[in-house]
Amino acid sequence: MKQYIPVVLFVCVHNTARSQMAEGLLRHYGRNREGEKIVEVISCGTKPAERTNEIAVSVMNEIHVDLGTPKIQRKEIGPVDYIISLCEMDAGECTVESRDDAVHVSWQVGDPAQIGDPAQTFADAEEKKIEAFRKTRDRLEERVKGFLNLLLSDRWAEMDREVRTNALLEIHARQLTFELLDSLETVSADKKQRNVSTMTLKELVLELNVSELWKVGMALAGLVTAAFGAGWFLGAP
Repeated sequence: MKQYIPVVLFVCVHNTARSQMAEGLLRHYGRNREGEKIVEVISCGTKPAERTNEIAVSVMNEIHVDLGTPKIQRKEIGPVDYIISLCEMDAGECTVESRDDAVHVSWQVGDPAQIGDPAQTFADAEEKKIEAFRKTRDRLEERVKGFLNLLLSDRWAEMDREVRTNALLEIHARQLTFELLDSLETVSADKKQRNVSTMTLKELVLELNVSELWKVGMALAGLVTAAFGAGWFLGAP
């Protein structure tokens, strides 16, 4: 009996960078040890632009992930098993046909195309934007690899929708925590390298200054938003 191959949809507003990068990463890594494809992946935009961001294509080429011919997907997609949104958007702006037990989660990742300072020279601003795209690529890569580890698990297919939803949200929350620690200059390197599950909130807070405590609060707010966003894209289950 042929194994069922799930379909994953990444959604963003313009489908020019984040969703295309996530699609490329999942397609690139989405094979088992025998080299067989274990997932189908597509992306789309609620307000699709005319072309893929050239910097996104370039930074993906750096890790040997070819996005193929730059394309922008139509807004009508379906049917899919997983819908992963990478930014805030109006749910009614994208028509998606999903299966009854489809998983809908929000992995909000900052838009690298919005990075830039008008006061900088063109060269400095361009380099800063390229670095922002690289950081976004790396953050998406970690989430995609975490997702694939779940797909390759023997028990994954047996899990119900709620368990799979929570598992995908946990991947996002864990990566947000790592990214937060990495952004805090006063947190010692050894603590950053420790397993987050063994690091207490007290340990973290004792090393933070006021501005960094604000970052922690904003990150926690983001985690709450992600938790409540599990079914927001096509409505709550």
